[in-house]
Amino acid sequence: MKNNELIDTASSGGKYTGGTIRDATLVINNVNEHDAGSYQCKASNALGTTLGDIIVLGIPEPQVQRPEKGGNGTLAFTAMTNSCPAVFLVQWSTKNKDNDEYTPIDVNLEEYKGTSNSLPSPVLVIRTAQSHDHAFKIEAQNFIGTGTKKIPGKVCVAKYVK
Repeated sequence: MKNNELIDTASSGGKYTGGTIRDATLVINNVNEHDAGSYQCKASNALGTTLGDIIVLGIPEPQVQRPEKGGNGTLAFTAMTNSCPAVFLVQWSTKNKDNDEYTPIDVNLEEYKGTSNSLPSPVLVIRTAQSHDHAFKIEAQNFIGTGTKKIPGKVCVAKYVK
């Protein structure tokens, strides 16, 4: 079942295979954002019905923790990226107030020294003076899709610098 509705593997056009008495394993082919949901095995016979554990497939929802103040006027934001299936790629990006497009952060630049796109806990390090003019975001990607969390520049300054 997906979201408590039976899956008809026979008429799924190859999207789903298995999920039958002979092959109880459900295979989802060409996984994408439309496959997000709760999956559960349901087995019935003359004695009754049994439900298996629920497995939730979803797009990552990155969470950014309250930043820590560092030396030299920096803020360090740590993100959590738990999801099923697991996140395999994260990317911090920025845009300034004069531009509407986000561009990936070069973690080798001095202004972002300490920033990491590494899993399981990517970190964004910014200078508080820069946070006046820039907004930031993190994108986390798994096989279902990509989730985004934005950090407005004004929020950085108003909430965390004072």
